[in-house]
Amino acid sequence: MLQTVSKFYSRIHASATRASPETNSRAGETRNDEADFRSSVSSEVTCSTSARIRELNEKLARTNRELLTERRRRLNTEQLLKFAEENCSAARAELSKRKLQSDELLEERTQLTSQVKRLKADCDNERMKSARVLSINGELQQQCLHWKMSNLRLLETAMQLRDELQIAHELLKYADVELSTIHSDATNDSLPHTRAAQLLNHFGVNSVTDTQLVGSSRDVFCDMTPNC
Repeated sequence: MLQTVSKFYSRIHASATRASPETNSRAGETRNDEADFRSSVSSEVTCSTSARIRELNEKLARTNRELLTERRRRLNTEQLLKFAEENCSAARAELSKRKLQSDELLEERTQLTSQVKRLKADCDNERMKSARVLSINGELQQQCLHWKMSNLRLLETAMQLRDELQIAHELLKYADVELSTIHSDATNDSLPHTRAAQLLNHFGVNSVTDTQLVGSSRDVFCDMTPNC
């Protein structure tokens, strides 16, 4: 705009220098008009420049405020980033610590798992041993029952043998009495033969009974001993 006004002034001045005296009067009027126009234009330019300057000042102030705000925001962001980095470092250290603890726990878990496996194997072995012991105990109980029955049979046989021995003892006493009677009655011949026959008959029967008792006791002993 200033360049246009200066060009306009230069044209007017050139035309005024080349004009005739008649036009000088017009030139004076033109100068007056030019002065008025220049004053009006300069005032308009001054007003527009002042408005532009105010606008630029306001814009500069607004820009400064925005810069300050942005600077504060940047400082806050930097502080937040620094705090975040510190937290990140602390979290990284805590993560490393947790990882070490996790590795230790995994190792301990592996050891406990191996111990549990060994204990399970030991329990299985003990269970098998217990089963074998129970089986052997059952067999021993059966054997003990068999031995008790055999002992009862032996006891019955012993009682029978005791009774037979008592009878034999009584018979021996009776035989002693009879023999003494025979020696005292030597004159009677038929009596000793009769008494001897009775004694031999009686002892023969008792011998058969004793043989049967001895055989039964031998059978009971064979029942108790498998290698009989």
